[in-house]
Amino acid sequence: TDPSTEMLKLAEKHGYAQLFPLKIGKPLAVKDNSYDATLCVGVFTHGHVGPEGIDELIRVTKSGGIICFTVNEGVWESGGFDKAIPDLETAGRWRILEQQKRDYMTEEAVQGWYIAALKTQ
Repeated sequence: TDPSTEMLKLAEKHGYAQLFPLKIGKPLAVKDNSYDATLCVGVFTHGHVGPEGIDELIRVTKSGGIICFTVNEGVWESGGFDKAIPDLETAGRWRILEQQKRDYMTEEAVQGWYIAALKTQ
């Protein structure tokens, strides 16, 4: 899924079979508990999606499934990710498996947070 139709066309050329547009701020066009794993890269950044988007990743992932995503360091605190991620663990919605801050956008010398979590509900 992507908000850009151009990116969806490019993905289709590279063999992705199920593609649908992302409407930022709207639920994904996916049933609850659909995927064994979800991956989200380049979405939690400046001017895109805030930590409320994590709820959608949890919603579409099956119980016991893995959720992996990145968060640009520039929105980690200002966007509230630093609080939302542990709050979801405290609420029992997932268990953080790994959380690391590493190089992200290397040409711009930007780091990001890499998160892997296990959906527990």
